[in-house]
Amino acid sequence: MLVFSTYPKKDTMTYVKLFFSTKLKSIGLLFTILVGGAWILGSCSPPCGDGDPYGNLEECSVTADTTSSGGSGGGTGGGSGGSGDSTAPTVLSVVPASNATNINVGNNITVTFSEAMKSSTINTTNITLTNSGTAVTSAVTYSSNVATINPNANLNPSTIYTVTVGTGVQDAANNALASSFSANFSTAGSAGSWSSSVLTARSRLDAGYHTTAYVFDNGSAATWGSVANTTANLPLIIDNLSRVKAISVFAVSTSTHFGCAIKDDGTGVCWGENQYGQLGDNSTTDCGKTANNSTPIGPTACAVPVFDDPLAQGALAMVETGHSMAIWLDNNGKLYSNGYCDSGRLGLNCSSTDVLTPTTVMTGVKDVKAGQSIGMWCAHKTDNTLWCTGENSSNNITLDNTTDIETPIQVASNVEHFGMFGRTWGVVYDNGTIHCGDNYFSAVAVPSSACSQKFAGITNVKQISGNAQNIMLVLDNGSTTSYGYNYAGTMAHGSGNSPQNNYTRASSIYLDGTPMDNLSYITGGNSHTMGILDNGSLVGVGGNSAREHIGGNYFSSHQCSWRSSGAQDMAGSSQICDRWIFNPAQPSGF
Repeated sequence: MLVFSTYPKKDTMTYVKLFFSTKLKSIGLLFTILVGGAWILGSCSPPCGDGDPYGNLEECSVTADTTSSGGSGGGTGGGSGGSGDSTAPTVLSVVPASNATNINVGNNITVTFSEAMKSSTINTTNITLTNSGTAVTSAVTYSSNVATINPNANLNPSTIYTVTVGTGVQDAANNALASSFSANFSTAGSAGSWSSSVLTARSRLDAGYHTTAYVFDNGSAATWGSVANTTANLPLIIDNLSRVKAISVFAVSTSTHFGCAIKDDGTGVCWGENQYGQLGDNSTTDCGKTANNSTPIGPTACAVPVFDDPLAQGALAMVETGHSMAIWLDNNGKLYSNGYCDSGRLGLNCSSTDVLTPTTVMTGVKDVKAGQSIGMWCAHKTDNTLWCTGENSSNNITLDNTTDIETPIQVASNVEHFGMFGRTWGVVYDNGTIHCGDNYFSAVAVPSSACSQKFAGITNVKQISGNAQNIMLVLDNGSTTSYGYNYAGTMAHGSGNSPQNNYTRASSIYLDGTPMDNLSYITGGNSHTMGILDNGSLVGVGGNSAREHIGGNYFSSHQCSWRSSGAQDMAGSSQICDRWIFNPAQPSGF
């Protein structure tokens, strides 16, 4: 006769009390019993001692491993023993759910498993929260089949996060997760009152071929230049647009003007010409264009891009517009493009079908810029390589192939930072040297090595940029130096376009002839360049034929110089300035 009782001992062991009749007292015993739904294998050895002479039961204690498999039955057992728990656990759910958006930055993250887990494996090694591959410092706790990730601080707004559960997690029977699990979610934008702290010099200013856009400290934005409402001669406030943290515009003529912006909640919106799907709203219908009339009505932000990754809308970081195309970058390093499918400008190898919604091109990107005079763009990846795609008929991207580049190719490595001119790219390497692609300004056919030669010995470069005519370096001390084609005086050194082909470098000056010494950032269109000073003031130089520099109604109140002729009203200088002048648009408004 055999009876038993059990009580728990540690995680995976059960202490079993067996009581044997005296008839079994002198033999060893190998047995299997069913405990808690699992078969266990045990033995009673050595045999129990002498029993009660009256045949009463005698206690014999054994320890049996509850995780052991039954093994083969033998002797009187017959057949095969029962098998142990070999089923791998699974993730039943995660909160926030996969692809959830607009998540509160203060929320914790929970992962629910299909069964009880081994608590020692629920830790920050096996369960992680990351942003663009960078771990978020968090505490991980476990209770009742649920792991909770509690970040040490609130998450960033408008940001994509990834929850990963690795195969190191185990259930109570030591079965590991069969394969790693991951889910993404994006947080909501910043809450509370608007703050201009979300703006950077780059994100608030853009010069696109024949147009300009600027974001004010209150979060509203204006555009001027080749905009439909040119007869009003006013910079036009963009309607239905507020809390802007980034803006980009492009126009060759009034009929081709379009722009896109990102709000502080990480959402994107566009307006204007949409013939090729450049607004990204899955249509070719223009949106928010204003008629060319005397009433100063600005364009209306009304087209909402539809991304192939649902997490992008709400986690956008940068936008660049170019020739009938838009390029977007989200906080997770994913790059998207949409618009005119021609000459490889989208990087999607899309043949002749225009792309009406932002579509993923590449990942691991930290910066992107679009060319203004041709259809091309370049992306700076997190490994500090530079990749470019688009028009290459004049060796704009690489000397190795004069045909257009349909998908991004690597053109440089060890890149500290880069810039786009009108027709090509340039880089500052991590050793401080400078290199430019070919055809980096029009009308002067020189090899790319000339760029490195002309800028040899220059260090402390904080930006390499320019426009369709020349390359301009902004140095750490706020001064500049340029090389290239001085059409429209965009080198800003006071000599107009004489000579046009400037084979020597030149520094830039203010209207009064004093050296530029506090420039923070520049952006170039086709024949004009705009800049922001260290104190936030907006300045500009170059052509103004399309009012891309300032509105015509400001001609009498703003002056510029042409070929050292001295300060005069802009209307008296053929609307071209060859020195830096202050713009009527400033951080606080007009």
